[in-house]
Amino acid sequence: MHVLEGFLSRDISHHSPEYLAEDVSSRILTVTGFFCFFSIVIVSLRLYARAFMVRRLGWEDLSILVTALFVLGCWICFIFEKKSGVLGRHIAVVSIPQYENFLLWTFPHQLFLMLGVCTFKCSVAFFLIRVGRSRWARRALYGLMIFMTICTLVYASTLFWSCIPLRANWHLDEQKDAKMISTKVWRGLALWNSVINMTTDGILALWPIPIVYRMKVSLVKKILLGAALSLGWLAVVCGGMKTYAMWVYFTAEDKYFEDNYFIWSFLELSVGTIAASFPLLQPFVHKIRRSTSSNDDSGKVVMLPLALGPIEPPRAVIRRPVITWTGMGFTSIDGEEEIKWDGPARSGSSTRVDMERSDSGTIFVGYEGSKAFVSRATV
Repeated sequence: MHVLEGFLSRDISHHSPEYLAEDVSSRILTVTGFFCFFSIVIVSLRLYARAFMVRRLGWEDLSILVTALFVLGCWICFIFEKKSGVLGRHIAVVSIPQYENFLLWTFPHQLFLMLGVCTFKCSVAFFLIRVGRSRWARRALYGLMIFMTICTLVYASTLFWSCIPLRANWHLDEQKDAKMISTKVWRGLALWNSVINMTTDGILALWPIPIVYRMKVSLVKKILLGAALSLGWLAVVCGGMKTYAMWVYFTAEDKYFEDNYFIWSFLELSVGTIAASFPLLQPFVHKIRRSTSSNDDSGKVVMLPLALGPIEPPRAVIRRPVITWTGMGFTSIDGEEEIKWDGPARSGSSTRVDMERSDSGTIFVGYEGSKAFVSRATV
């Protein structure tokens, strides 16, 4: 039966007044609004830390900024879908103009969801490329980004041209003469896209584990860092719930009452954005710890033990340089292993990563002409 014919043949006499008056749109906006603004706050803190504390912005930061804009765009679509009178209401009380206005906003809503999921994964991949050392791993991540981009563009173009003419997507009276993709094809494409998203989310969530395992830090730091980098598994869970909601979406008659498919799709995007940004808030954590320790020390009197002779301050033992950096690259020394990096595009950011890993003492930076060197000193 055609959608327009289904609206005209509806019989609402067997529904109770309480059923027809139900409206859960405010609850939907509250949940989605919380995750929207929480993800925007986390992304804003990340960009501030990267721009003003680390003083280094990269492609991963630009990608996550675009993702935050897609998250905000999706929530704006939720607002106008509520104003249409369809979101959170039973389909039995929806009029044809209301439904057409609702479909007008679900069209960009789906595009924002698909493009946003792709950009947040590219942000994670760019970050892993920046901190990784293996050449094959970087090539694999570049290949993964290309694969995700192609899949997203294919699915988005299919959505864009699923109905010809385009305006027939939200004008029901024009769908009789329009060329439209069948529901069976749409379900297959949506299932394929969901499986691809869950698989790539799982790969990106597992990827940092070997990197954290090789880091020379304490076990507690490894566990905390591994947990922060594994938040992407929450996006995998949301993707699984979205896949189930999508499977019943095409056959459900009252699918816009709770709107599970769009809600879980939005949660996958917003939670993925938070998971991609949370590990890069480390400069804020260090700043808070330093300020807390300084506040604890201020105002306290420390009693030193008596000594027979003058107390000599401890001497710092300067080790060999950890990182030697020039404008064209740098050399990283880890124990007896010496690794050389060439290329100005990677030198600055990778230098900061290696400097943060060298946690055994204080880091000293010196300059000799146009050459800078970093050394560790321990007491």
